[in-house]
Amino acid sequence: MKKETRNLILLFLFAFILRILFLIFIKVRCWDETVYLSLARDLSSNFFNYSLNGAYWSDYIPFGNFPYSWPNIGFRAPFLSYTLSLFYKMGISNLVKLFIPLVSAFSSVLVYFLGKKIFNAKTGWYSAILFSIIPINLLWGARVSTGVYGLFFLLLSFLFFWKGFEEGDNKSKIFFGIFLALSLLSRYTMMWIFPVFLIYFLVRDKNLKILKDKYLWFAILAFFIILIPWFIYGINYYSNPLGAFIHGVMGSGFWGGAQSLFFYIKPLTIFSGVGLIFVFSLFYFCKEKKFYNKRIYLLLIWFFFFFIVASLVSHKEGRFLLPIIAPLCLLSGYFLEQVKLKNKFLILIFAGVFLISFIPTFTDFYQEEITGTSYCFSEGLDYISSLEGNSVVYTDESPIVYSYTEKETRFYPNPWNLSKLEFGKNNYILYTDYDKPLYLEENVLFREDLRNNLEMVFSCDEDWGITEVYRISSLSD
Repeated sequence: MKKETRNLILLFLFAFILRILFLIFIKVRCWDETVYLSLARDLSSNFFNYSLNGAYWSDYIPFGNFPYSWPNIGFRAPFLSYTLSLFYKMGISNLVKLFIPLVSAFSSVLVYFLGKKIFNAKTGWYSAILFSIIPINLLWGARVSTGVYGLFFLLLSFLFFWKGFEEGDNKSKIFFGIFLALSLLSRYTMMWIFPVFLIYFLVRDKNLKILKDKYLWFAILAFFIILIPWFIYGINYYSNPLGAFIHGVMGSGFWGGAQSLFFYIKPLTIFSGVGLIFVFSLFYFCKEKKFYNKRIYLLLIWFFFFFIVASLVSHKEGRFLLPIIAPLCLLSGYFLEQVKLKNKFLILIFAGVFLISFIPTFTDFYQEEITGTSYCFSEGLDYISSLEGNSVVYTDESPIVYSYTEKETRFYPNPWNLSKLEFGKNNYILYTDYDKPLYLEENVLFREDLRNNLEMVFSCDEDWGITEVYRISSLSD
């Protein structure tokens, strides 16, 4: 076995094991994860119904303004759910939880190849190690994440972009278009990357002579061919080939409100020790005037253009920056290679970055996951799983309950009114402080209404966490 192959296997295993350490402590998956899992489960039995019509669960989709409303769910990028549906179809759904950790670990390998292709092998190794331990990637590399899946295809697209448009391999130009389309179908925000390539050509060539390259147009054609099924979906469900993408833009306003323009200026928490190396690398590139190197400015355009667009969008979350951790790590890896440190100093740097990246990240993650609330919620989901197959569960965590139990769910009446519940011997209502914490008076009153009028069939009270299940067969005396 070649040394490179052996080291790549070790890199992959290192990255995979780190993600498994996070995975095994996840008690209950978050809303978005279970949306994609629930879609995957349903698609396994009805492959062409990417919709909530007839589903036993629902996502949060405001009504009205049809077709950009329930039951259409095109605002969720489809490719991850369609991929995971194959696991359900083949009867190996228990392996679904390993899919994204595997993809994330293999992405570390792709970063090595991209660093080696653009710079050299040492830069590839340094970059891949940093990529495997950067906190944002550790956290989401263990979850069902469209961001991680989209980043995987984005790395492939950049790899083939360099081979095609810098090394002259025309076939690679076509693969560039294919993988760029798959990245978009995995995560819609990948479209923010598209102008990066045009800006790069303008900076490199000082003109648009690249438009004379017929293989660029073949790449664009391949890109749109991959999107044809989604255009057809848009026509069928939205009467507009771009309907799903339009719904995606509108959907960004469904959740989370608006955050400050400077929300992402948190390098220590988002990028941790890798972010510090990146800052040093920027000073180094200025000092050495390396900004004129096309390898450098390609990655800088990738990083800063996406960062600026993400900052200008009203709703922001840390995970939205997953697409730019690759250029951040590549530039940091190149900086470490260029300063020619002795091996013992490099080992100390990587060990230090690992310690200040992994330990605080894992500690925070563990404290958030291993709580009485998550424990009781998990126990409650196990209880609901044991109920009759035709049971109906009222809950405001519809995709989570359906994903874990396969039981039909309905949202609580809004505004809350006990009399609006449908009574039946197999009908239940779930209370959990996961979404209704008792420090809010309205939730205290909600719980008291359930306790005073319905039959409690399950209760878990553990370390300040509470989950209860009530049967709605009749009003209690």
